[in-house]
Amino acid sequence: GDAETIRTFCSTTYGVDFPLLSKQEVNGPGRSALYRHLVGEGDDIQWNFEKFVLDPDGSVRARFAPSVEPKDARILRALGEALEG
Repeated sequence: GDAETIRTFCSTTYGVDFPLLSKQEVNGPGRSALYRHLVGEGDDIQWNFEKFVLDPDGSVRARFAPSVEPKDARILRALGEALEG
């Protein structure tokens, strides 16, 4: 869908109230610059809720599958380590 359709779906379905990026290619030859940076030489994005932890300089510190819950101890630990430098 277009940006407004996606925004409405995320808001009503998941209660999202933060700014969203525009729709972009995450796999294949049209992969956006953001996802080229996030994925690097890694595997393709599996699904929308794949998670990346970045340090303050924007370097990718960790990557988590869509099935990993946001409050999972591994994500929280990676966030702490990324902030410590």
